[in-house]
Amino acid sequence: MTNRRNVHFAAWRLPTLQGRIQYVFSFSLFGTFSLAMLVLMSHAAGSISQAVGNAVPFRDNLVRQDVLPAVSIRTDRYVSPSGSDYSDGTQRRPWATISHAGSVATPGMVVHVAPGTYREAVVTGAAGTSQARIIYMADQVWGAVIIAPGRDGFAWRNTGDYTDIVGFEVAGSRCGGIGLGASFQRAVSNHVHNSADGCGTSDGGSGINDFNYASQGNDILNNYIHDVGIGEPSCGQPRHNYIQGIYQANAGGHIDHNVSVNNCGWGIHLWHAATHASITNNTVVGNKAGGIVIGSGDAPCTTIGCPGGNDFTAAINNILAFNGNSSSGGWGLGEHSQFPGKTGVHNAYGHNLSFQNKSGDFYLPASQVCRNCITQRDPLFVSMASGDYRLEANSPAVGAGQSIAGSSAKSVDIGALQPVN
Repeated sequence: MTNRRNVHFAAWRLPTLQGRIQYVFSFSLFGTFSLAMLVLMSHAAGSISQAVGNAVPFRDNLVRQDVLPAVSIRTDRYVSPSGSDYSDGTQRRPWATISHAGSVATPGMVVHVAPGTYREAVVTGAAGTSQARIIYMADQVWGAVIIAPGRDGFAWRNTGDYTDIVGFEVAGSRCGGIGLGASFQRAVSNHVHNSADGCGTSDGGSGINDFNYASQGNDILNNYIHDVGIGEPSCGQPRHNYIQGIYQANAGGHIDHNVSVNNCGWGIHLWHAATHASITNNTVVGNKAGGIVIGSGDAPCTTIGCPGGNDFTAAINNILAFNGNSSSGGWGLGEHSQFPGKTGVHNAYGHNLSFQNKSGDFYLPASQVCRNCITQRDPLFVSMASGDYRLEANSPAVGAGQSIAGSSAKSVDIGALQPVN
């Protein structure tokens, strides 16, 4: 994990109702099926961390629905704190660790993870295929809590192509929360708040880190990432912005509808070989280095090169508010590169709302304009004091967004969360 510097998919939807998760598969003539998570339990899982998760007022907004490629055979396997890795992983005889499930998973497998605390550094390397993804899914949103011992590395390191991590809480003291190290992966509807204490060196830390320079096409969707590294004494000091909320180091993919708040470094940081990325409808608030940086530099730019640099990246419909600090400043959204890395002329910025970021709103080249962006207007969160980042009904962000390709919405808001009536 090196934070030295600072394919479209439909959405998952996990509405919270009484009962347990159920799955409905609707097969079409074209061989695709819809995996809809219809029912979730909403009560606490009995841990202190889960009680905090249930107190988040916008938790149920961070839910998505997806349309997945068809699989000829679907396999369900189960993990529970009361299970055993010597079992067969069936619902009656579940495994005990997610890592074990990841060591034996096969394409098309759905790994259901029961509520509870999993004190393991999760390592999953099995790969799915474009037609048969592997899905690791918490049976209750934020009910399965990952607390990895130690500090270095990720709480969950996933290196399998075509895999999804859906609905987990990741806490503990690791420098990294979720690490995506392959291609066409998804991190969806997770709650990440690893402390990352002592991770303020150039190797850095992160909440969700798309870290493999050679990978591509990963999606980071509808996650809540907050307070990562906030206890590190170097937070906010010049040249000490190495602990990010979301970090992307490779090409393509989507960073969409995330809430990234009060992290030590940037809320969303693109660097290394990042390019052709889509950063849409995120709420980025109170991060100590700044809101969003679109950048390129360090390896592999200094070794095999980064042809074109970070180009054809779009940042649209994001809220950037109260980022930066009094010591080193911090912009709402900006471009930055370190030779031989560079940023290209085809990056696009539009319909972002920026408010009271310490150094200003946008730090962009003279040739770049943030089109139809809103400045000097309070986004009107329901309650900054209580951490409720939903919008008031009269927020200037309501209805002010740009329609994104593939969306059927008649009115588009800026930011990740729906307004409160």
